[in-house]
Amino acid sequence: MFQGILMKKCIICNSISVDENFKCKDCGFSPKKIDQIVSFLNVSDLSNEQFDPATYKEFAETEVKNFWYVSRPKLISIVIKKYLKDAHNFLEIGCGTGYVLYNMNKKLPNLELYGADVYVEGLEFVKKRLRGNIKLYQFDAKNIPFENHFDLIGAFDVLEHIDDDKSVLHELYKALKPGGIILLMVPQYMLLWSAWDEINRHKRRYSRGQLAKITEQVGFQIARDTSFVFFLLPFIYLKRLFEKGKKKIRPIEENNINYLVNKLFSAIMFFERILIMIGLRFPFGSSSLVVARKPYTDIKDNIDRKITRKNDE
Repeated sequence: MFQGILMKKCIICNSISVDENFKCKDCGFSPKKIDQIVSFLNVSDLSNEQFDPATYKEFAETEVKNFWYVSRPKLISIVIKKYLKDAHNFLEIGCGTGYVLYNMNKKLPNLELYGADVYVEGLEFVKKRLRGNIKLYQFDAKNIPFENHFDLIGAFDVLEHIDDDKSVLHELYKALKPGGIILLMVPQYMLLWSAWDEINRHKRRYSRGQLAKITEQVGFQIARDTSFVFFLLPFIYLKRLFEKGKKKIRPIEENNINYLVNKLFSAIMFFERILIMIGLRFPFGSSSLVVARKPYTDIKDNIDRKITRKNDE
């Protein structure tokens, strides 16, 4: 892994003349500090179309028992160990209540963890779960205050909430070190669109291969592109058909599953992870996983920029 020159960036003027506290030497901008959270946003910056922060408490209580949320960080840790086991730091964009980060801290304790979300309410849960073993930031993923900084960046069921997903991928590209890895998960198939997507304010579900294509257009090299939740797809399809008749649905309803059904689904997801681990690529499934690398050729660009910065000073 290329270590390079870790850089912070001003979100106002894009200057890299930023001190360790993110204060910009050029325009004077400095983020707020909310307890242990560094905030780059004001309340007025938040869109009413985003996730309802009032549901964070319910999610934090129910996701620890739901097969989907329990299986997801296990799959993520397998992917990290396969593609970048010597990573030093990891940023999760849209980290919610921090359940993925909590599991990464247990499974990969040597990783320096960073969590980012637009809502302080979610970051407060992350802070409690990680007990100080993380750096927390409130910022918009379309304007990330880092460049050439991370070995790993993850965005898990985040991009479908954003109108301009490509602009976010550009920001993630800049925030990664050359040779760094991005891990992306999104829901697939508009055929599965239901009241659940609407209440969660999704902008889209992705077609097969769509996410990999956009990621490659940004400049990433695709290392893995596979569907998952393959074996449960028929059940999910039937469930979505049923939900299409509903006018109202609460997001938390998705997490509340019969105990025995949840156990069965957990076992199926375990089997699916084994198949993914040995290299199987599923042709379809309710979700998509893309693993991509920022090319090492960007090393020269970063070094040139650092030299230009020194000359300007």
